Amino acid sequence: RIAVMKSGRILQIGTPDDMEEGKKPKRASLPKELEPSELTYERALDLLALPRDVGEYEGEMITAGIGRFGPFVKLGTTYANIPKDESVLEIGLNRAVALIVEKQEKVKAKGAPGTELGMHPSDEKPITLNDQLRNPIRKFAMGVEYALTRTGPLSMGASQVCAFVRSREELEAPDIQFHVQPLSADKPGEGTHKFSAFTSSTCQLRPESRGRIELKSASPHDYPAIHPNYLATELDRWTVIEGIKISRKIMAASPMASVIASEHLPGTHVQSDDELLAAAREISQTIYHPVGTCKMGQDPTAVVDDQLRVHGLEGLRIVDASVMPTLTSGNTNAPTIMIAEKASDMILGRD
Repeated sequence: RIAVMKSGRILQIGTPDDMEEGKKPKRASLPKELEPSELTYERALDLLALPRDVGEYEGEMITAGIGRFGPFVKLGTTYANIPKDESVLEIGLNRAVALIVEKQEKVKAKGAPGTELGMHPSDEKPITLNDQLRNPIRKFAMGVEYALTRTGPLSMGASQVCAFVRSREELEAPDIQFHVQPLSADKPGEGTHKFSAFTSSTCQLRPESRGRIELKSASPHDYPAIHPNYLATELDRWTVIEGIKISRKIMAASPMASVIASEHLPGTHVQSDDELLAAAREISQTIYHPVGTCKMGQDPTAVVDDQLRVHGLEGLRIVDASVMPTLTSGNTNAPTIMIAEKASDMILGRD
């Protein structure tokens, strides 16, 4: 039996016997250009056959399927989108190789410490901020409420629920921080999704990877070159994979599971460690906690001393998160406030 899930974008095939035996039903995503009302039985069978093997390239199998970003081809951990005017069901090996090679040339180990899961609530009622924000009357009311009473959705932080957990039992302290927000979006500033959803994001607290920032020129008007170098170590890669798995376990537990219809991103078809890592590289974003570019200390890589004075310069101090030698295990806001308070005392001679 083939069924369309509540989200209207997910197909499922399975029998009552399969469900009783605990077997997972086969699922597939509809391409963005295909409306559920246009779906035929034959087309559904084709989609449920995905992902399919396209052919081998350099000893590895290229597969084709449909994911969050539409139709794709995949080689190892490299995903490449299939253009809208081409069919995922008909793409051949030569074209798939061309797309993979093009993607490999453009992307070099993208990633970030914050990896998000987008969840579709199963309740058809408007229960997330996505629903309120796409209603112009409710959006206006939210603005009026905040302007008059400083209450309502505009008065709260983005994350309503946070948790610190350990990815391994032997750790003395948590190494992962979860944030849950009653909204979802592809990127900050692009607006929320047009459907009801919430977000569970995974943040690695003590990443080993180290990036760098470089000046492009002597002009202060030119933006610097920032190289985050996310997920560069084996520990960081393993931690982000475990973080996604833990987040899924939390969302599969009661009572959360009762209000979730489907996982929007990265999608339930992403299961293996390689697939989870590839998804993390593709969809992760910064969580805005950069530190260490002007670290405090006395070694050759230090920029400021213990009074926050720049080495080799007179009358210049740096007072912000960049002076932290390493990243704190959590949000950087409070530590930065502490640094500023301490710096003001030292500048005024109250230390």
